[in-house]
Amino acid sequence: MTRPTFFIAGAPKCGTTSLYQYLSNHPEIFLPPLDMEPNYFIRDTEMATRFTKQTEEEYLALFSEAGSVRHIGERSVSYIYSSEAARRILAFQPDAKVLIMLRNPADQIRSLHWNCVRSLNEDVTDLADALEAESERREGRRLPATAARPHILQYRQAASCAGPLEAWLNILGRDRIHVIVFDEFAQDTALVHRQVLEFLGVDHTVAVDHQIHNRGEPAGGIGLRRFLVRHPAIRASLRALVPGKARAGIAERLGRMTTQSRPPMSDDLRRQLLTEFEPQVEKLESLLGKNLSAWKPASLPPHPSVSSGPS
Repeated sequence: MTRPTFFIAGAPKCGTTSLYQYLSNHPEIFLPPLDMEPNYFIRDTEMATRFTKQTEEEYLALFSEAGSVRHIGERSVSYIYSSEAARRILAFQPDAKVLIMLRNPADQIRSLHWNCVRSLNEDVTDLADALEAESERREGRRLPATAARPHILQYRQAASCAGPLEAWLNILGRDRIHVIVFDEFAQDTALVHRQVLEFLGVDHTVAVDHQIHNRGEPAGGIGLRRFLVRHPAIRASLRALVPGKARAGIAERLGRMTTQSRPPMSDDLRRQLLTEFEPQVEKLESLLGKNLSAWKPASLPPHPSVSSGPS
């Protein structure tokens, strides 16, 4: 059976959805549907999904419609956190190529938190409060009743990619891994996309609409959706009483009335996070040979001094 030849291995909220869309539209590339993140090579219990326990035959069936394309890929952004996944991929496909996307940790955490709020995986809408809850949540406390994947709520851990990246580089080798920095991807998407196609060895002249995908859009009807998820009997009754078209219209109107926009991150919280992650950023600079000074606290305006007032 046909096997994937490249993997988008991470990290979450770093532009992988847009990259997936651009690559899936290339005539020489096949990717399974976007909502299928197989995580097949992960055996870590906390990151397990419904695909993790697939047999190899079931996993390969995801690529059964690939035809005779030059490259077959898949996207599972949790792979980056598992060195065992790197070893399993290498054993499964010795010629594998890997794409990894990285982002300013503070921005990644903010984006991931809001994505969890929108998907009802998170019930603490204030980012600072959610970060404070991490230690309790590691112990299984303060977990949202609607959280489908509680491990994602460890936002600092999700943004800690320096160590995992180093492990992947050591296991697969630097020539097999192409790292994309989100800032560069956002600033010149066409150039970075072309570099990815050159890395994969496919035609880089194919025209692509570089539309941004999976933005941090406003969240509509969070409270209502959370209530209905927690009360399936009420949800079933409403489904039975209200026709489908009317139900969709009501949901849309309620969503518009209760929409929440992603709140800005305070300067103090951004400074705190960039300070926490500065050692990791410096390690990434060493691993990548790139200047990531924009990810460090020194890139922020000086902290305003507090005036003591007249004596």
